[in-house]
Amino acid sequence: MNNKVILISIDGMRPDGLMKCKNPYVDELKKMASYTFDARTVFPSATLPCHMSMFHSVLPERHGTTTNAYTPQVRPISNVKRVIEETNGEYTVIVTADHGGNDRSHGSDMDEDMTIPMIFYDPQFVPGREYIGVSILDIAPTIADIIGVAPAKEWEGKSLISDVEE
Repeated sequence: MNNKVILISIDGMRPDGLMKCKNPYVDELKKMASYTFDARTVFPSATLPCHMSMFHSVLPERHGTTTNAYTPQVRPISNVKRVIEETNGEYTVIVTADHGGNDRSHGSDMDEDMTIPMIFYDPQFVPGREYIGVSILDIAPTIADIIGVAPAKEWEGKSLISDVEE
């Protein structure tokens, strides 16, 4: 278990917003990392249920957290580019969102709430590869695969290193 992972979850980041911001680093990331701008989160598309599904690789009906009754503390990261540059290739960096949003709201099953980006920066991921058919449930199995730990039997997601169709 020598591999290390930094997971950056950006609250309410929609893929179309990421593309419309015109930050040149987004295009750079698409060339140097594997990515998708069409991954799906879970319903309800709210912070705590989404993070529980991200970490446990099961739907909210199985983990039992279906509301935002508790908001975990987070450590803000102001610059994803700096995080990637300062890791010097010693970490896999995964950038994603818990859910999207619409009209200053979220929690529905609308595409604007349910579609999230995922970016995977590491030599194990093919630069420029665009994944299709992936979900927030795939993050925990992917991290387990990266660090060399067997996935839990109850996990519903899959590792994106070895099991994603092009």
